[in-house]
Amino acid sequence: MFRIVSMAFDSDGVWLMCMTADHTLVLVPAYYLLCPRKAPAFSIGARGVPSDSRDTVDGRFKYLDRFQGIGPTDDVTIINCTSKAKSTGGGFCLWWIISPPTSVAYAVTISSKGTIRFINLVSQQCHKHHISLDDRPIHAEMVRDTRFGVKYLMIHTQQMGYFKILLEQSSPSGAIDTILDKHSDPAFQPMIIDRFSRDISASVQWTRRNVAIGAHNTVKDTYEVYDGALSNYPLFVYNVPPRCDRIHLTDRLMFVTRQDPSSKQCRLLVLSNLIAGSGVGQLHSKRSATSVVQEFALENGIKGFFRTHCHSDPPPGTALEGAILWTSSGAFELRQKHVPETIFFQLIANGRDREADALGKTVGMDLLTLYENAADFYFANKDFGRALSLYYLSNVRSEKLVYKFVEIERTDIVITHLRSALKHPDTLSNLMRKRLADILLACYVQIYLSNVDSGSEEVSEDFLDFLVSNSDFDFEEAVSLLHDAGLFLQTLMVGHARQRMGSVLEWLCARGGFHDPQQLLSFLESHGYAQLITKTSAGRTLLVGYTPDQRVRLMLKDSRTAWEHAHLIREELVGVVEEETLLLIVSSFDPLGELMAHAREANRFSVNGSASHYRSSLGSASFEPQDGPSAWIDLFIVSLLCLCYRRSLLSKQKKRRRQRRRTFLR
Repeated sequence: MFRIVSMAFDSDGVWLMCMTADHTLVLVPAYYLLCPRKAPAFSIGARGVPSDSRDTVDGRFKYLDRFQGIGPTDDVTIINCTSKAKSTGGGFCLWWIISPPTSVAYAVTISSKGTIRFINLVSQQCHKHHISLDDRPIHAEMVRDTRFGVKYLMIHTQQMGYFKILLEQSSPSGAIDTILDKHSDPAFQPMIIDRFSRDISASVQWTRRNVAIGAHNTVKDTYEVYDGALSNYPLFVYNVPPRCDRIHLTDRLMFVTRQDPSSKQCRLLVLSNLIAGSGVGQLHSKRSATSVVQEFALENGIKGFFRTHCHSDPPPGTALEGAILWTSSGAFELRQKHVPETIFFQLIANGRDREADALGKTVGMDLLTLYENAADFYFANKDFGRALSLYYLSNVRSEKLVYKFVEIERTDIVITHLRSALKHPDTLSNLMRKRLADILLACYVQIYLSNVDSGSEEVSEDFLDFLVSNSDFDFEEAVSLLHDAGLFLQTLMVGHARQRMGSVLEWLCARGGFHDPQQLLSFLESHGYAQLITKTSAGRTLLVGYTPDQRVRLMLKDSRTAWEHAHLIREELVGVVEEETLLLIVSSFDPLGELMAHAREANRFSVNGSASHYRSSLGSASFEPQDGPSAWIDLFIVSLLCLCYRRSLLSKQKKRRRQRRRTFLR
C-alpha cells in the first residue's frame, strides 16, 4: 500500500476519503467506527442512490448519511483506479455530490500532473471524461454556492495561477447540468481566474450565511472577500498583519496565524472584522494592530482550521463563532468564554464608556440597544444624570425620553432635548417632527402653569418665539390648549402666525371665549384684522359685546370697512352714539373729506356716477355695499342732521334751564 497523499471528509463528516500515491481510493466509515453501537441499518434506492436516513448520537445532534450505499459501515472500502501513467506522487481528492434529484456521490481526483478524473463511488467506475491542466496543482478546493446553484473546482497551479472548473449548475428548467454530460459546453471548460495574481493566495471560506472566496494579498497585507460567483468587486476588504500564512474567516472574527521569527513560535491572532475593514487604505501596521482582539502563542505550528458546529444551547446575547485548529500535537477548539454584553455592561458600570463602545464595534454588537438598556437600568435606580447621558448615546426615540422625564417632572430636560432635535428638521420625518413639536408646546404650557402656581405669570421669550416661528405643531390642538391655559393673547398670536385668524375667531365664538373683548379688539386692530370683525359671523358676534360707540369707531378704522358698513351705521347706530362719535362719522363721510377723496382717486365712482358704475369698477364680489355711494351721502346727511338736532336740543335745554334759574331767583 502506498502512502496517503490526500484526505477529505464528506459534508456530513461521516465518511473519510483517502487517496494514496498510486491514486487508489480508500473510503473509511469514520463515524461508524467511532460509534459502532449507533450504526443504523441502511437501504439503497434506485441507481445505487441511498435513501435518506437519520441517526441520533446521544441525543445531541442528528445527521443525514446520504452515502450509505458506497460500502460497509464496519470496514474500509478500497477503490482501485490506478492510472496507466507512472505516478510521481502527490495529488488531491475531493467529494462531489450531485444535487438532487440525482444525488450521486463522486470522487474527484487530481494527479500531480494536473489530470482530473471523476469516480462514481457507488459503481466504483471511473468516468470516461477527464480534464488535463498541463500544470502541477498546488492546492484544490470544492466550492458549493447555494445562492447561484453552482458547484465548481478552484485549483491553484504552479505556473498558470488559479483555475475555475464548473462541475454543475441549475438550468432554468430546474434540471441539473453537470460536466459529465456537457463537457463540450464552453461554460464547463477550465477558465483562468485573472483577478488572482501571483501575489494572491486564495481559499474557500465557509460562513454561516454562505460560501465566500478569500484572497490574501501578501504584498499589500489585505484580505479581499468575494462571493461564490467571483464577482468583479469584493464584498469586503480587510487589513491583516504582515507575514500571515493562514486565515480563517467567520461572521464577526478572523483567525490569523503567523510565524514569530524571533521565538520560532506560532502566533494565533484573533481579529475583529469590523475594525479590520474600517480603515482600508490607512497604514497597515496601525490599523491591523488595533483590530487584534486576542493573541495566543503555540509551540507547534498550526496545520489548518475547521469550522465549529453550532452548540445546542448557545448563551444568550451575541454569539461569536469560534474555530477548531489542528497541529502536529493535537486539535484545539477556540470557543467563546464570556458573553460580550456582560463585559459591555461591566465597562459601563465602571464609567468606561469609550472601552465599551470599542468592544461593541469590535464584535459588531447592537450598541444603540445596549446603551438604551443601560440607560433604562440607571433610570429605574433614580440615577437620572447617568441615564440621560446614556440615552443620548443610544439615540433613543424622543417620545420615550420625553415621557420618561415628564414622569419625574423634569420638563426642563425635555425642552432642551426637543429644541435641539427641532433645530435640525431635515433629519426627522414629517410625522416625527409634528409629534415632537406638539410635545414641546405641551411642555411650554406646563412650565407656564407651574409658574402661575408659584405666583409668576411671565411667558418666556423662547415660548413666544416657538409659537410664532414653528409651523409643525397641530393648530387646532394648540388653540385649545393655549385657551384652556388662559393664554388668550398667545392664542391670537398662533392664529396670526398661521394666517388663520378667522378660524381662531370662529373657535372662540363657538366656545364663548370672548372673555376679554377689549384685549381682543386691541390685538385685531393693531394687526390689521378690523375688517375680519365686521365681515365674519364670529366677528359680528364679538361686536355684540361692544358699546355702539366702540362698534362705530371699529368700522371707521379704514375706508373699506367704513364704505361697507355705511348702511348699518345709518340704520342702527347713528341715533345711539355720542356726539363725539357723530362728529367722527360726519368727518369720515364728508364728500369733500379724505375718505371720499380716496374713493374718487380709486376711480370707484364720480360725482355724477351711479351705483351700478361703482359696482362695475369694484371688481370684487366680496366688497359691495347695499346702496353704493348714495348710502354714504345719506349717512353723511343723517349724521349731520342728527348732530344738528342734538346740538339744537341741547341749546334749547340750556336755554330752558337758564330761564328756570332766572324765575327761581326772582
